[in-house]
Amino acid sequence: MGLTKLLFSKTELFFNFITQSFNIIGTILIIFIMIIVNADVIGRELFLMPIAGVPMMVSMSIVAIVFLQTPQTFNRGRLTQNVSILNAIGRRMPLVKLLLDITYSIAAFFLILQIFKSTYPLFIKSWVRNTYEGTIGDFTAPIWPIKLVILLGCFLLMVQIMLFGIRQVIKYYDPTHQENESEKINAEDMALRLVAQNTKKIITGTEEKEPAERN
Repeated sequence: MGLTKLLFSKTELFFNFITQSFNIIGTILIIFIMIIVNADVIGRELFLMPIAGVPMMVSMSIVAIVFLQTPQTFNRGRLTQNVSILNAIGRRMPLVKLLLDITYSIAAFFLILQIFKSTYPLFIKSWVRNTYEGTIGDFTAPIWPIKLVILLGCFLLMVQIMLFGIRQVIKYYDPTHQENESEKINAEDMALRLVAQNTKKIITGTEEKEPAERN
């Protein structure tokens, strides 16, 4: 059990890092959308020069953002669920809660697998044919990057679902098992703080000054 927990911990740490990286990329993409939308509005109203392809870029980016950030949302337990009922069941009937968690994991895994399987042929088709959206001479954007993001997002989400199921089994058979939640939270907070600081620098064009030390 000790070796299994060690391998699981290392695997979980590796995939959590990748998942968090995808989440940060999604956040940066949100900032990009905010910038181009505002730039397009300002260009239309003040200079009569709209930015070509903004509606298309926004619609494609929204799809990418969903699949970039959903794995981390699941990993942090922020998807819609009735936690109070599950915790009440877990306190009284741990085995029933374990079976519910396993059933949930299996159903979710195969649901995401269907999305992955249905997207893969579309990705191959868009890659081989180099299909695009838009109008030639105005604005065109290839479709395959979005399909690739969907595939990667589905893969990471399936990995997180499997890790969730294994984690519940380990918790059931080893009640003393404690997740290193503080390390995960600190890593996430540091990453988000770095993104926020860089975003502020981009928007304001200035670096945040540290308060002067008191004598």
